[in-house]
Amino acid sequence: MAWGLFVGCRRVWRHGGAAWQPSLAGGPAGHCAGGIYALVFKLDLTSSYAALGFHLPTWHTPNRADVLTGALLLALPQIPLSLGNSILATKQVLTDFFPERRITVRQISFTYSLMNLVNPFFGGVPVCHGSGGW
Repeated sequence: MAWGLFVGCRRVWRHGGAAWQPSLAGGPAGHCAGGIYALVFKLDLTSSYAALGFHLPTWHTPNRADVLTGALLLALPQIPLSLGNSILATKQVLTDFFPERRITVRQISFTYSLMNLVNPFFGGVPVCHGSGGW
């Protein structure tokens, strides 16, 4: 985390923050602000040290309350984002950048749904492909 925080802050500082491609400068600036806030106000180094390292996911069988909570609080709000950004926009980005690849909305939806069917058994939350980033 410290190395990523350093690299992000250095990029923002070196390129003048918002003057450096405004559409991209928010990511590193946000990471810098969050990291500084965590270090100054919230970070408990003893518990953070215990979280560092390599941990394999463990099997978790969701109970009825887990499924209900996940459906209402995580999956339901994710639907509009998933349709817009994770499926339709991803399809458009793939078409724009890789016109020779014939990826269908059905294929994108399949891999997306497969991730969300497997994730809960490893303690995961609903996820999406996403079409942005840098």
